[in-house]
Amino acid sequence: MTTPEKWWVPPPEFESQAEQNRLDFKEQFGSFEAAECSGFWVGTSMDGQWLAFHFDRPDGSVVRIALPDAQQFLTEVMGTLDEMVKRQLGQAETHGSA
Repeated sequence: MTTPEKWWVPPPEFESQAEQNRLDFKEQFGSFEAAECSGFWVGTSMDGQWLAFHFDRPDGSVVRIALPDAQQFLTEVMGTLDEMVKRQLGQAETHGSA
């Protein structure tokens, strides 16, 4: 359910599709370790119309990406970070303390 604190959560009618998209992505991505980057930069174009990424790979190569639709990207990133935190918390060992 979408709340002001979690504006990226899909409405109920799209929840199952969003979850399926995330599962499909994980299957199609391949090795996360093989796609590792050793550093990155994030910025914007001078006119503010593009969100840009510069990724340094461990082999010295560089990958550059520019996105014109930052709002959609941010929505996807927030949903993914939310899932990541839930998974990490689910695996956390509390050792008897909160």
